[in-house]
Amino acid sequence: MKEELARSIFISAGFEVQKMWELANGYWPRSYLKEREKSPWWLVKTEIGLIIIGWRKRVISIDWSDTKVRAIVTEDYVTKDEAYVHAWSVDKAVSYLKALRHEWGVNEWVVAVNKVFQAKVDTPEGAAEIEAKMIARRLCYWRRGDFPQGDVDDG
Repeated sequence: MKEELARSIFISAGFEVQKMWELANGYWPRSYLKEREKSPWWLVKTEIGLIIIGWRKRVISIDWSDTKVRAIVTEDYVTKDEAYVHAWSVDKAVSYLKALRHEWGVNEWVVAVNKVFQAKVDTPEGAAEIEAKMIARRLCYWRRGDFPQGDVDDG
């Protein structure tokens, strides 16, 4: 994979490419020197961490195991796990990286909300405010007759 293509895939997916390093192709064995030289892989430093991308024989391998994000980024019938996916085209690679970036954004948002919530719970006034909001929300559900699963205590 050419450096320009790898960079454009990440930029098209909304990533900030901070730095790139060329890696030996992780698919072709050493005896396939020509293929290995023609199609290097790339270690890409992004805002979410290090991601490896490169062509295998027919698919683009994307591996984010060096990040904190663990997510299945597609329902497509492809080789995938929580830290890697194989894309059958450049468009799919962009799509999967967009989904990965979205998952990272959601995770970052949840972490930020949890920090604020924890800061409030750590004070008596904050804990009382949160409890009052929860009671008010349950009262609204009760008035509407609309109880979300797991939101209202059974006892």
